Amino acid sequence: MEGPIAASIPNFEIVSVIGQGAMGTVYLARWLGTPSPRMVALKVFNPSFAAEGESAEQLRREARAASMLKHPNIVQGIDFGDSSGVFYFAMEYVHGRTLQQILADEGALPERRALGIVRPVARALHHARRTGIVHRDIKPSNILVDGSGAVKLADFGLAKEIRRGEDTLSREGKTFGTPWYMSPEQARGEALDTRSDIYSLGVVLYRLLTGVTPYTGETVQEILSHCVEDPPMDPRRDREGISEAAAQLTLAMIQKARKRRLQTPDSVEGWIDAIIGKEG
Repeated sequence: MEGPIAASIPNFEIVSVIGQGAMGTVYLARWLGTPSPRMVALKVFNPSFAAEGESAEQLRREARAASMLKHPNIVQGIDFGDSSGVFYFAMEYVHGRTLQQILADEGALPERRALGIVRPVARALHHARRTGIVHRDIKPSNILVDGSGAVKLADFGLAKEIRRGEDTLSREGKTFGTPWYMSPEQARGEALDTRSDIYSLGVVLYRLLTGVTPYTGETVQEILSHCVEDPPMDPRRDREGISEAAAQLTLAMIQKARKRRLQTPDSVEGWIDAIIGKEG
């Protein structure tokens, strides 16, 4: 996206580009909408994508979810709008790295550190569950770690709100998400609930412990086929030295049948507390 387009958005002063993709650009910007200007991450969709209903709806959905979720382990939404057809979403700026970047730089992490990262994400998912939201795209690039070690869950662009009185999301007939981290029910396009996010977080834990994902393939379809059909993998298959407790937690999170999986994010947190201690 050309800088002048982003610069035309009122109340934001563009500082630099943080990231860029096919759908748009994320800028580091100074928000001038308060008496004390603050630095924010400003996501701006390309006009060609924003003109499409699906892309505009994705941005609105992320903004709505972020506005509903107020938790120290979730990136806070700040402002959302449409400036002359340019959709933008301002959110809390986290000065740090994504888990994807950490894995690229360091490879598999020590067990205690891996569990210490997964625990606050479980707390974030517990809050999302209580608010009635399923994230649907838990993966390392959507988990941020700031300079002090604080962990925050980001990017609710695929999140969906569960209607009052429902336990799961209604079937949409489409598959969304990232194939390596999808739950079997998500890969099949079925109804989703918080247990799908628990599965995806379990795959993140697997990768943090081993440096790889449980299932790989040459194509998306091959990866999803393994996800649906192959038995859950013990992380000790891919790396020695992982404790029995951490391996069993990972397996409990990535069970194929959701009834056999850990049922709530707080149960994940409780298991981690038992392994490394509440203050570990």
